[in-house]
Amino acid sequence: MASPKLVVLFTLFLALIFSRTGADVSVAGGVREGAPVEVTVVDGSDSSAIKIRLDQLKSTIQTIEYHISEKSQELKKKDESIEEKERIIQERSNSIQSLQTEIASLQKEGALDEQEKVGKAHARAGELEKQVDRLTREIETQNKEKVTLKTRVIEAEKQINGLNSKLDNDL
Repeated sequence: MASPKLVVLFTLFLALIFSRTGADVSVAGGVREGAPVEVTVVDGSDSSAIKIRLDQLKSTIQTIEYHISEKSQELKKKDESIEEKERIIQERSNSIQSLQTEIASLQKEGALDEQEKVGKAHARAGELEKQVDRLTREIETQNKEKVTLKTRVIEAEKQINGLNSKLDNDL
């Protein structure tokens, strides 16, 4: 994206290009070679109207730049939030994997100490399975939030593109 200074300079450049100053040339007493010619310049544009329009454009540019800055900050915050959610999801996935490994290990050990160890192992396995289910639901919820945030990021980018388009049209 162009820096705000470049946008302002470009706007001023366009304003200077498209502002018209006409010249009305009249020659008194005919044209003779080498004779001095009197030239009268008539300004064909209203400079105060141009200044007002230029001020309006500057104000519009500043407003759009402010909105773009706000949207950029929002996008940055959302990106950071998405990264944090992805980190949490990875940690939970690792935890689930570890718990599943522990469940498998406990289920194998259950045969060693007959009834008591089998009972304890099944109880622990049940607790771990409940924890796995809870963590799985949390991951699914966080994945849904991640998708929602990504959708909002896309919408915010569309709004920024719309503002940029509007800025281009105003210029």
